Amino acid sequence: MSNKAMRVCDREVIERKVIDVWEQKSLHDFEKLVKSSKVDKTLDSLIEDFNSIISKINDLETERNKLRDSIEKIATTFNEEHSINENNSYHRSFSGTYISTNITYGRSRAKYSLQTHVPHEIRQNIQDELALQTMSGDFDANELIQSLVNTFVK
Repeated sequence: MSNKAMRVCDREVIERKVIDVWEQKSLHDFEKLVKSSKVDKTLDSLIEDFNSIISKINDLETERNKLRDSIEKIATTFNEEHSINENNSYHRSFSGTYISTNITYGRSRAKYSLQTHVPHEIRQNIQDELALQTMSGDFDANELIQSLVNTFVK
């Protein structure tokens, strides 16, 4: 037996050695318990089923994304040919009458609708023409409406 105190670093080495032995024995004993209870077989089977479902979900999500991209491409192409493009600094959209898709990235159902939005330029031209035709104060409202419709609705 030694008369001098043990160094801290020596105590740490001994502590690590004892903890390593404890961990190895605890793990060995627990593995034996798991195997004897057959819980490992049950977990393996459930995890295999779970992973199979995850794989199917991933395949379905890939298919969903392809369909979403196709839907959006078809609507965009049709809108480009038949609607008014409005490109601004924030987003690209359409004006006039166009197809609007509503496809989220979650699990909600997809849909589309036909939308119409009078372009600012047309609305401004209608307002200007209306102002010019009503300056004199002598007008028939029904005739004025019909005149504006004939001019702007084609």
